[in-house]
Amino acid sequence: MDEQQYTAGTYSHCSPEPHQAYHRNGTADAHAVQALALEALRAEVEQLRHALEGRPGIELAQGMVMAMVPCSAETAWWTLVRVSQRTNVKLRVVAEQIVASVDGSRPQADVGKALKRAIAEVRAGTLRSRSTQHPGRGGDVTARDPGTDEDGTGP
Repeated sequence: MDEQQYTAGTYSHCSPEPHQAYHRNGTADAHAVQALALEALRAEVEQLRHALEGRPGIELAQGMVMAMVPCSAETAWWTLVRVSQRTNVKLRVVAEQIVASVDGSRPQADVGKALKRAIAEVRAGTLRSRSTQHPGRGGDVTARDPGTDEDGTGP
């Protein structure tokens, strides 16, 4: 792959003006191409760091949901996702509020209500994951524990 394809394809989304990497005659400026690639890699590293920072809190909240309901890890994950979607609050923030509730602080009213609603849906077996809302993507039909029969009693 030549530098022109490299810049135009892989990292063109990272700079508001990727054409700045080219001279007026259409040839690529190697330094500009490298600068664009470096900028893209730095942005990706920052996004990954941010994701890793929030992950322990999300996993802890997931465990708390598993203990409250009880349910599988996948069901707990989709419960948190549903709360996040319904409240338009980032998943990391929803998780932080749930974890903080152990110390007696209450989640924001809309997060608390959405969590209660999602837990009621899990108990009723009606909470559906995103993958079950779109046929052909796989996933469980309902969010009940995969180790149970349809009536929820067990194998």
